[in-house]
Amino acid sequence: MDFLLSLSAKAKEKLNTAKIVNKGVTYFEQLLSEEDTKWVFAMKKTIADYLRQGTEGPYFFRMVETVLSRDKNWVRWKIENCPSIEKPPVSPEEFCEAKAAAQKLTTNKRLRPTPMGSLSLGFLSDVGEGNALQKLKSQERYVLPDLMSFKRKIADDDFEIEMPTNNQTKAAAIEGKASKSWRALRIASRYKLATFDKLDNPEKIDLIFEDDVPQEAEELEDTTTGPAHVPEDRRPVIITGPQGSNKSSLVKMLLEKESGAFGKVAAHITRQPENGETNGREYHFVEAQAFAMMRDGDQLLAFTDAEGVNYGTSRRAVESISDSGKVPLLEMDRSVSSQIPPLTSTGFRLTVVS
Repeated sequence: MDFLLSLSAKAKEKLNTAKIVNKGVTYFEQLLSEEDTKWVFAMKKTIADYLRQGTEGPYFFRMVETVLSRDKNWVRWKIENCPSIEKPPVSPEEFCEAKAAAQKLTTNKRLRPTPMGSLSLGFLSDVGEGNALQKLKSQERYVLPDLMSFKRKIADDDFEIEMPTNNQTKAAAIEGKASKSWRALRIASRYKLATFDKLDNPEKIDLIFEDDVPQEAEELEDTTTGPAHVPEDRRPVIITGPQGSNKSSLVKMLLEKESGAFGKVAAHITRQPENGETNGREYHFVEAQAFAMMRDGDQLLAFTDAEGVNYGTSRRAVESISDSGKVPLLEMDRSVSSQIPPLTSTGFRLTVVS
């Protein structure tokens, strides 16, 4: 299929960028029509969906993609008349610099007197200020601190880093912020794990201090006058069907009538938000590289692509709604129908809309 696509009009245009073209391997006399090109794209997608089936399917498909990419690079090298692959010699200065850097990285570092994130035990040797054993029994040594207690401390460290008194206080603030941020993230991972998907800057963790309100609940207000009728069967529900089968209308109706019982799982997508769309409400908008990492890390229950845009359903998003006591609603197209049977065999319910 990739070879046939190399005969399309779009692929022929890319050959114009080559300085020297080996006409013996370019097939200039062959041109794939637009209709045949669409057929090849559709067939390639069908093959890709077939290779993705099964537990190991996504990993196998990535391996096939890697092999084909290397082969296409090799063909491009032949088309350009096999140019010499040369690397400039390494200068003595660069060699010495690399050697010094390698030695620095492999040298044993000096151990900290107190491990990061732990409390010092130096007060035990201070016998002049009361019973050291009683200090050891202080609640702050064994009771998990409140998450919000780190917010002000991290803000103070940020202020010192931006406007330091001297170099020593700045270095201490940087180290202190790293320790406090790590401890705050450890505490937040106990009950706000879904918020970690929104942290795109490791230096800014302000989101974990905000109230963890499900975005699905922000989108839809509870219009019921009485208590939510949560079904006894709280397994996630998959609503699937062909395009134009009003899947979205069914999901919207369930959320409007029983907003306290159901929660929509927003899919992850590799495109920019359109007019009226909010990140985390309609979709989670992510970069292609981040989506590939989630896919390869087995973080997605199901995924597909359409017109160069990738779609996927996160395991963590489903678990977050389940943990809140609601029934997750997953809206899926027929393009991922091959991935639905494994889900239904592991506790998901299927509803087909025709």
